[in-house]
Amino acid sequence: MLFPQHFLLAIDRADRYSRNMSPKTESIIRDILQLPKDVRALIAERVLESLDYEEPFELSEEWQEALARRCQEIDSGDVQLIPGEQVISEASARLKK
Repeated sequence: MLFPQHFLLAIDRADRYSRNMSPKTESIIRDILQLPKDVRALIAERVLESLDYEEPFELSEEWQEALARRCQEIDSGDVQLIPGEQVISEASARLKK
């Protein structure tokens, strides 16, 4: 399997970093890996979010309106959220047809 160049560079950087990790960082990672899966997922989400917004950005008025509309639809119960696992499973089944 071929990987995109940026993915290979990320793996190389992670490998170099992991070889130079402090004992405290290794301890934190070990502790996190002992937590339940849902807690690890929440931690991963928070850490990834911290990487996403280094620079402030502005949403267009159209995107702001769409986000507000979708949040209102969710809050009011007008739309039903579908778990990601279900979406992937159904999409996979459709692709196999």
